Amino acid sequence: MMPPTHESEAFCLALKAARQRRGLTLENIAEATKVCVSYYAALEANDVRRWPKGLFRRAFFRGYVTAIGLPDDETMGEFVRLFPEDERAAAPAAPAPLRSRLARLYELCFGPTGEP
Repeated sequence: MMPPTHESEAFCLALKAARQRRGLTLENIAEATKVCVSYYAALEANDVRRWPKGLFRRAFFRGYVTAIGLPDDETMGEFVRLFPEDERAAAPAAPAPLRSRLARLYELCFGPTGEP
């Protein structure tokens, strides 16, 4: 597994902030998705090493994203890029600059004016 990066840390912090702004606890999300709280706590701590691979990995993340109200496809794409299952596939073709990707995630989480 690849070591955490500044970019993945920022992504996970933005997810956590979006969840908190919606007034949701990890327990709320775990109950709704039937996924163990520890998986979501690990995600917010930027650690998905113990997450299952393949379909379950994507389903767990999609459930979390849906619960906190973020767009599934775009957020899923960023998750897959930042946390690839196969390290050989970890070199994306010319990603957008970090600043613009983080700005887009911020906008998704908090709206264009910073309001949730």
